[in-house]
Amino acid sequence: NTYDGIKKDIENLLKLFKIDNKIIFDITNDINKKERIINDISKGFKNKKILIVVWYENGFMCAGKDSFLSSFFEKFGFSNLINTNGYPTISDETFLKLNPDHILIASSYLNKDILNKDIYKNVNAIKKGSIVSIDSELENKLLQPSRDTWDAFIYILNNFKK
Repeated sequence: NTYDGIKKDIENLLKLFKIDNKIIFDITNDINKKERIINDISKGFKNKKILIVVWYENGFMCAGKDSFLSSFFEKFGFSNLINTNGYPTISDETFLKLNPDHILIASSYLNKDILNKDIYKNVNAIKKGSIVSIDSELENKLLQPSRDTWDAFIYILNNFKK
C-alpha cells in the first residue's frame, strides 16, 4: 500500500464502521497535523539514502520500493536504496556499495548489533550513528498502519542524525 492509500484506508474504515463525522474530522486533522510536523523535521533529510532492514539472515532483508514503509519515507524526501519490489536480501558487499545515510531496523527482533562488523565501519549511517532500531511498541505503530504510524515516523526522524 502507498502513503496516500493508507490515509484513504483509515478514512474509509472510519466511514465503514459508521464513526461519527466529528471523530473522522478530528482523526483526519490529527494525521494532517502530524504530517506537517514530519514535513518540517524531514526538510534536513531531503534526498538522503535510506535502507529499511526488516530481517537479517545471511544478508540484510530490506523493504523494497513497493512497501508502504518505502512510500512513507519517499513521501518525505528520502530515497529508498532498494529499487526493486518485495523484500530482497542483499549481501554485505551490496550493503557496502549502497552506503546508506540512514538505516531503519524495522523489526523488534533485531538490534543495532547486527551492524557491529568491522567491515561496516565506513558506511555513512554507521559512521554518524544514524541508525534507528525499533522496539515492539514502535513496531506495532509502524507496521500496523493507523494514526499511530505518523507518531512512529516522528520518533524515527527525531532519532536519525542529520
